[in-house]
Amino acid sequence: MTFARLLAPWVVVFGLFPTIASADVFVPRYADPEGFGFRDETPAEPLPGNPAQTLGGQRRAALEAAFGIVASHVDSELPIRIRATFEDFGCPDDGTGVVARGGFFYSSANFAEAPVSNVYYPGSLASHMAGEYRSGSQLEGRIMINARTEEPDCFDSIPDGFWYGIGEAPPAGTRAKPFVPLILHELGHAMGVSTLYDRDTGELGAQWPDVFATHVYVPGNETLWPDLTRTLRRVNARFGNNVAWLGEHASTWAAEVAVPPPVVRVDPQVDGVSEFGALVHGRRPFLPRRGLSGRLVVADNPAEESGIDGVTDEPRDPADACQALSNAADAEGAVVLARRGGCFFRTKVFQAQAAGAVALIVVDSHPASDESAISGNQSILVAKGMTIPLWTMAMADGERLLADPPASVELAYDETEPAVGSIDGLVRLETDYDNLESNIVHVSRRSVPAPFMAGGTGSQHDLHLGPVDMMPGLLADLGWQLAGGKLDQWTGNWFDPARAGEGCQLTLEADGLTWILTCYLYREGEPIWLIGSAVKRAGRIVFDDVSITSGTGYGPEFDPEAVEITHWGTIAIELYDCNTAFFQFLPELTGFRPMYRKLSRIVTGDCNRPASEHPDRSLSGNYFNPQRAGEGIQLAVEANGQAVVMTWYSYHEGRQFWAIGTGYHDAAGDRVVVDELFITRGGDYGPGFDPDEVEIVPFGSATVAFGECGQIQVGIDSALEPFPDIEQPMERLVAGECAGEP
Repeated sequence: MTFARLLAPWVVVFGLFPTIASADVFVPRYADPEGFGFRDETPAEPLPGNPAQTLGGQRRAALEAAFGIVASHVDSELPIRIRATFEDFGCPDDGTGVVARGGFFYSSANFAEAPVSNVYYPGSLASHMAGEYRSGSQLEGRIMINARTEEPDCFDSIPDGFWYGIGEAPPAGTRAKPFVPLILHELGHAMGVSTLYDRDTGELGAQWPDVFATHVYVPGNETLWPDLTRTLRRVNARFGNNVAWLGEHASTWAAEVAVPPPVVRVDPQVDGVSEFGALVHGRRPFLPRRGLSGRLVVADNPAEESGIDGVTDEPRDPADACQALSNAADAEGAVVLARRGGCFFRTKVFQAQAAGAVALIVVDSHPASDESAISGNQSILVAKGMTIPLWTMAMADGERLLADPPASVELAYDETEPAVGSIDGLVRLETDYDNLESNIVHVSRRSVPAPFMAGGTGSQHDLHLGPVDMMPGLLADLGWQLAGGKLDQWTGNWFDPARAGEGCQLTLEADGLTWILTCYLYREGEPIWLIGSAVKRAGRIVFDDVSITSGTGYGPEFDPEAVEITHWGTIAIELYDCNTAFFQFLPELTGFRPMYRKLSRIVTGDCNRPASEHPDRSLSGNYFNPQRAGEGIQLAVEANGQAVVMTWYSYHEGRQFWAIGTGYHDAAGDRVVVDELFITRGGDYGPGFDPDEVEIVPFGSATVAFGECGQIQVGIDSALEPFPDIEQPMERLVAGECAGEP
């Protein structure tokens, strides 16, 4: 029996039921002629995350995946209809040009539901606000893709056309443009990240300003865009990089992802200096604001082999981390310092990871004056399986550390400075004179990490495989509804299919604010579990006080006074869509390594659904007996609304114990019945985990009877010695409002 089958036996069963028709948040309208664009029937090999076997089918699947990502973070009960086509925008002579365009068909002002009078709202947003379509048009927005992009030698920056894989980067060595992030970007424009402002004349473009323009702010003039003269609008759109976005939601979302200038602090000082500048690289994992500390170890590796990754024009160095580290034992749990050159950055990262390093710092091999020097924070690396942060240092500073390595370093951020690319903490908008059409309606490419709504043909958002950064915040400032009404869509069990046998369970508690995360793992063959609570902040849930416990026994041997609670570290979850999230494990307890995993829900759902179409997950949550604090159960109603995963967390002979199984509601609807509970053993933590070593053992069965106001009665019938049966009342760990109470 596989672990996925153990947890989700109802996936197969429910798959036999007919699909329930439901409204979507976004409805694509494919308008290409037969045999072209989104209707191209050219055979295609299946790609990661995209099993379609025609070119048009892969394009449609990728576009609809992008719709699901945005619909996971914003909501609309009125379906928003988007026309999608491939068009001929030409193949530019200079190798750059229009890859895609997104926009809306009409604008509306002064309708009854408009929050501000004398302001134009894009058709998609106006219809969303009104709850009815504002025009006789059958469409609200449009996305147009340049069909010439697939032609060889058309665009210098993307010679290999589009990549239609979903949730995965293009293969190493290819220069294809990921299609899903491109659609996300253009959908943002179709939803209103656009303006009627005339870039040539400086005029607002209509009788009144559009809603986007009312959020554009020029700090130097302390003036909003509509209140500037047309001359000042033309000047600020072209020069100075002094235009910002004024909006509470975007600032909140940006604060969760944008970071201040990175620094490397050393102990002891090197040449009397304790802090050096650094640059952030690699799109994920992204080091959280609290930073990371550890021993510093200089890479030591063989340097005889040449041509690694096809690199033949750069000399090898014993500290370039291009081959397996000879000092891997020292590098385990440390920050590794290596020289640039000799191989690709991804090879250096993988060699450091294999040695057990927690981060990699690469010292530039070119002086700052050289055009080949690394000149700024940029996403120079996307590699599947990358689990540690990658930073770089200037040659002059890095060579000082290589010559006299300090005992320890801290990778940190200078919290005295605003976020990189911002204007005093406000989201900076693009004002690039060479790309006038992109000005104002894109977020600055200087932002770190590079956002989805950055501009440019070769923008760093192409490399974006993580969460949707500040885009939902921009949309919320315009007036779109965030997905608060379907917040519990992330409730459920999460796992990596390649690591079946371990996973995490996430539940939104009864107060509608608190999230509780448990992760069921192993250490040296024995089961362990972690637990923490947090609230969602923008697109992330950061559990910064995750605990591990020990110290008591099972059933009558359980003693709450004997439970020992130990701080384990932090787990940060970045929410991508309703079925995918990125989990970053940052342990502080000795014996555990950092991990970065893309996890999927065991029971997936349709992300492109409004809140009204989501199942009732109100029974989900954590329950315990106050007289037996330290153990309890967690229930998660899965995406189909029918399967309920129960996890029972307790102890046996001083060690943690967990049992898990999938249940269902009985005919009366007031009980959840779990016919089979299982326990597992045999795995290990982190890189030592092997799913083939996990042994699944039948444990028994369980019933959960629901009473009033979060009260339940739990019965666990054990089929194993020496575990006695359990029968006890429990209540919610985090209570909500009860019916009939004030």
